[in-house]
Amino acid sequence: MPAAEIPITLELVHQLLMVQHPEFAQLPMTVVAEGWDNLIVQLGNDFLGRFPRRHVAVNLILKEQTWLPLLETRLPLPIPTPIHVGKVSELFPFPWSITSNFPGSIASQAMHLHEAVVAKQLGDFLGALHHEAPNSAPPNEFGRGTPLNDRAWRDDGNLATLRGHVDTDHLEAGLKSGREVATWQAPPVWIHGDLHPANLITNNGILSAVIDFGDLTAGDPATDLSGLWMLLPEHQHHVFWHAYEARAPFGADEALKTRAKGWAAALTLAILANSADNETMAAIGATTAERFTS
Repeated sequence: MPAAEIPITLELVHQLLMVQHPEFAQLPMTVVAEGWDNLIVQLGNDFLGRFPRRHVAVNLILKEQTWLPLLETRLPLPIPTPIHVGKVSELFPFPWSITSNFPGSIASQAMHLHEAVVAKQLGDFLGALHHEAPNSAPPNEFGRGTPLNDRAWRDDGNLATLRGHVDTDHLEAGLKSGREVATWQAPPVWIHGDLHPANLITNNGILSAVIDFGDLTAGDPATDLSGLWMLLPEHQHHVFWHAYEARAPFGADEALKTRAKGWAAALTLAILANSADNETMAAIGATTAERFTS
């Protein structure tokens, strides 16, 4: 994991809150997650502070601050729309946010899922999200939403890294099929961009929120639909597709489904090749790879 460019301590968080949002400064504070891009601090029971730890993450948090307030009104699950925005200051050179804290745990660590309910919830959510995006929708520097052939160099590199260490044959076949079918011909739609089970919150076995919209962009919805293979076994996919097609304005033809599976293969290869120091993501990669063999 990349080193933090700015050390973020609870003392620094307290100082930032005292200056900009003092109503939160007396709440108990706990670091609950540190990813590649952000440090997440729980504030009391109901709120989270989101602090970029690298300059590259600034654009991601600005996306959320700009676009999530516009998207949340039409989505059937809660998303981390900023409640308060932290400004750049002498104390901290990056913008930051305070959001709601959603109860539950990430889907990849849930003890039990009501799979049919979750399949319908995810289909409803993505069908509601995947509507035509404006021309001003943010770009994505990692190629999310683009044709799989446009990122062949990245995926082929991950394949080369993994060969001899992991059984990649089924993943490679899924990726190849996704590259060969027709590309997305409808207008670009809003996509989450990073819809794996660690960005889905569950509570009592069902979805309670979708988080981490730092890769939000517009393009081919197949990128998001790959999350279906990461989250659920194939016997629940029909429930998902029925719910999705009822809400997605452009439907879901066989080419889209094939590209979605291709994206699932591509992202699984990326996870397996780059998550040696992240147990959560490594487990997601292993589970998804196993589903490709069944």
